[in-house]
Amino acid sequence: MSLTPGIRLGPYEILSPIGSGGMGEVYRAKDTRLGRDVAVKVLPEALAKDEERLRRFEQEARILGTLNHPNLLVIFDVGSEDGISYLVSEFLNGSVLRDVLGHPLGVRRATEYGVQIAKGLAAAHEKGIIHRDLKPENIFVEKDGHVKILDFGLAKLPSDNNLEGKTLSYQTAAGVVLGTVGYMSPEQVRGQEADARSDIFAFGTVLYEMLSGKRAFQRATSADTMSAILTDEVPELSGSGVAIPEVLDGVIRHCLEKDLHRRFQSAQDIAFTLEQLTHGSGNSAIVATTSGKPTRRLWRPLVALVCLLAVAAAGFYVGGRRKEPGRASQTQITFQRGQVFQARFSPDGQTIVYSAEWNGEPSDVFVTRGDHPGARSLELKGGQLLAVSSTGDLAVLLKTRVTGTFQDTGTLAILPLAGGAPRELAEEITWADFSPDGAQLAVIRDLGAKSRLEYPIEKTVFEYTGWLSHVRISPRGDRVAFLQHPSYNDDYGSVATVDVAGKVTVLTGNKYEVLDLAWSPNGEEIWITASQNPGMRGVYALGKNGGERPVLEIPGNLTLKDIHRDGRVLLVRESDRRELRVAVAGQAQDRDLSWFDWTYPTDVSRDGNTFLFHESGVAGGKDFSQYVRKLDGSPPVLLGAGSNGRFSPDEKSVIIAAARYPNQVYQYPIGAGERQQLTHDEIQKDSVGPLPDGKSIVFQGTEPGHSSRVYKQEIARGTPVPISPEGYQLDYALSSPAGKYVAAQGLDRRPCLLLVDGGEPQMIPGLTALDSSIQWSADGKSLFVYRFGSLPAKVDRVDLQTGKRTPWKTVAPMDRAGVHGITVIMMTEDGRICLYSYLRTLSELYLVSGLK
Repeated sequence: MSLTPGIRLGPYEILSPIGSGGMGEVYRAKDTRLGRDVAVKVLPEALAKDEERLRRFEQEARILGTLNHPNLLVIFDVGSEDGISYLVSEFLNGSVLRDVLGHPLGVRRATEYGVQIAKGLAAAHEKGIIHRDLKPENIFVEKDGHVKILDFGLAKLPSDNNLEGKTLSYQTAAGVVLGTVGYMSPEQVRGQEADARSDIFAFGTVLYEMLSGKRAFQRATSADTMSAILTDEVPELSGSGVAIPEVLDGVIRHCLEKDLHRRFQSAQDIAFTLEQLTHGSGNSAIVATTSGKPTRRLWRPLVALVCLLAVAAAGFYVGGRRKEPGRASQTQITFQRGQVFQARFSPDGQTIVYSAEWNGEPSDVFVTRGDHPGARSLELKGGQLLAVSSTGDLAVLLKTRVTGTFQDTGTLAILPLAGGAPRELAEEITWADFSPDGAQLAVIRDLGAKSRLEYPIEKTVFEYTGWLSHVRISPRGDRVAFLQHPSYNDDYGSVATVDVAGKVTVLTGNKYEVLDLAWSPNGEEIWITASQNPGMRGVYALGKNGGERPVLEIPGNLTLKDIHRDGRVLLVRESDRRELRVAVAGQAQDRDLSWFDWTYPTDVSRDGNTFLFHESGVAGGKDFSQYVRKLDGSPPVLLGAGSNGRFSPDEKSVIIAAARYPNQVYQYPIGAGERQQLTHDEIQKDSVGPLPDGKSIVFQGTEPGHSSRVYKQEIARGTPVPISPEGYQLDYALSSPAGKYVAAQGLDRRPCLLLVDGGEPQMIPGLTALDSSIQWSADGKSLFVYRFGSLPAKVDRVDLQTGKRTPWKTVAPMDRAGVHGITVIMMTEDGRICLYSYLRTLSELYLVSGLK
């Protein structure tokens, strides 16, 4: 079917043809209503009478019309005129990527294009849309370098029950059936179901072609090309005569893994990795491989490149002295996608034991060697490593549950490294370490509002209001080092030791991030993971007298895991990001509302159209940043420094707590106006919120020398009054609609109700310590609850009188790799809008030698 200039389809006047193919004919047209040029795609005559194809044509238009991303073609309209079905999209000025290929594009240009393509794919995948035909012909480069993904004609759509699993008989060009030969993934070649990872494989072929100027798997015939996709590796980029950064070569090979489980699992992760290359300055951002001899390299991500640059190539500062290049070396131990929890050397110094969650599966404990890739599972599904003794025993955590953003609680058990059944020792344990002779254990026990250090088990050495972590016994057994954190769900804290007489020595002031530690082999120093600024963790050594020196500082986040007696170190390089998603009743796909690197939701308006969040990572800075944002995805508005913001009853202002002690409470107007300070005291505050009358606030606070409790304060008086015993905590400062009660957690962490005007706490029937309150129902007779840290998270509605539970909804991200559990849920009273947040940690374990 050909349309001549001057023909009108609805308000669109055809101007000239642009191109044609089996999936449609495209014309330049004029939108007579708005006076703009548009592109009109017409369904071919051969398919226009096919009801199934016509339905899919219209369905694609509706779904693609919901995509709003700068790297995806924008759909304006869909219609039918005189039996002609058409789509209307933005008109682009430039050319398809195929027209600029045939020669290498250059590293920087190819990387910039790759970032944009990956971001466009990620946006489509978030909607459940799989392209299935990504190739240079379907990628458009505008004259200003802006990239758009085109032609979702073969896309796999969400909830397409009528067409799912069927093979369409038509072709878009010779040799193309649900994909294009040369760009199809192995599973597509085999006729298997395609998912987002199939698009990632196709992306790898496109990126390879942009860098080399040659097609990745091209052979003499289509059959030979398909065979190559199934069995052959792509030629080495170094053999093309083009200098390619090793990390970029690694990205391509990770995309082109034959086994889809070994590929990148998310296009967003590809975009993030490539973006790090484009954000550097000068030649430090992209460093090419120099070897002229082709070799088959294992995938080494950006992490390895940064470590090599920092440790081997460029040199680094250790103890304030310049080290010569090559003095330190590193070996990557893990290669899968997920989070490493703990890692320890075994007594022989060659075997490494670690626990991790890979590819969204439950945690497990693995055994490997530094000189041989691969690992053996100990089949402890859900288990985590705590320590390895000098006699070859493992201390592991079983029956774990998430009790904080950085803490799990479970049952301590012992088993031999050689194998055997675990022997359970103690419950409610979070951390543990063996004494030098392997005969005793120091443990940290979770007491709800407090943590207790025991050495040996059952002998109390130290109790702390807040949470303790990462206990390690010195090589001589005379001191125990640990970390102490004053606020739950915050890694802000300090380093301390306790000796055999029970004397506690605090070695540092509070640091913004302090996670994990280990004693030096001679016991003279404690090496810690900490940061001078949020999001930039390094390794530092603490002396007996409190002196501190840097051991290793590189861009990004490091976490120290263990030090062997010969000085070798186990380090984890991590990428941490707190993500925020929204589930809306009636919408099939959740949406990503993450802003910077640590997006933490704190409240949602009654109509669900507006929400509050704070950023507490790199972008949030030391004092955090509180924002208000519309649910439509428009940019947020920065209100000011602080965290845990809650809407005032009239939703014209926000109640915000400052981030650091002594943290006062402020009221920020959403519109014009000045902030007002509401508290003037020495109480450390965590959760804060207004009561419905607008005259009072409630907050969880900790006075010096006491444990947490809940306070009420009349704004006019400015004097806080306790309304709970010590040890009680708030669930987001949730007051009932009438303002009579506030939802809290008791000493045993069980949800309860506190009377705002004072009185005995009231337990809620049917709820346990595993339940966390989310929101009151509009009538005040029910609470929405979920299990903190669960994945997926199942939300129930609980009747406050009878305890009857009614399942409400289940939420979870589609990509679960690196997600340990959902730790924040916010809902409207009717449950229609549900915001949920989780921490995604992607990490790789390294064995490093030469650090001093």
